[in-house]
Amino acid sequence: MLFDDFEKCLNCGGSLLIGTLAKLSRPRTGCIVQRERLFARLDSLLVDASVWIFGPPGAGKTSLAASFLDARGLGGIWYQADDGDIDLGSFFHYLSRAAEGVRGDIRLPVFTPEFLPELSAFARNFFRVLWAQLPRPSAFVLDNYQDVPADAALHSVIRDALAELPADIRGSSSAELHPAQRSPGSAPIAAFAKSTGWSFA
Repeated sequence: MLFDDFEKCLNCGGSLLIGTLAKLSRPRTGCIVQRERLFARLDSLLVDASVWIFGPPGAGKTSLAASFLDARGLGGIWYQADDGDIDLGSFFHYLSRAAEGVRGDIRLPVFTPEFLPELSAFARNFFRVLWAQLPRPSAFVLDNYQDVPADAALHSVIRDALAELPADIRGSSSAELHPAQRSPGSAPIAAFAKSTGWSFA
């Protein structure tokens, strides 16, 4: 965040989300400079693909994603990835909570350990239901994706999520999956990102 201090943030329109999990909270962007050149770049990339934003720590990846969504009037799900997401039960639980914050009447499949042997089938069904119920236009942001270990099963789940993404969410007027990554990271994660069709920004 590009704030000199907390008081300045509040004075220029920033605020805190009280009672909302930080993991599921989209950053406020009241003081962030609008980067129109980068916004235009994201618009062009989102015509045909999802976007992987990467750069060194402090480069402003999170603020870019949040301010882009604000500028384009996009709501949706913001999910802060971390090493706790190696527990798939935890991931699906918190993702379901995030979806409920977007649409209170949303109903999603509940993940339990017996689905592990057929993880791909469960994930595809879960995301079919999720994508179908998200409002249009909408966004699904995975922030700090570099914190997920390279060997985590979550990567295969995200691959299935992208495979089920409907065509009418892909376009310059909407955004779907923007994993914000500090760098291409380890070779397995970089290869995964390329294999799923993400464009790099």
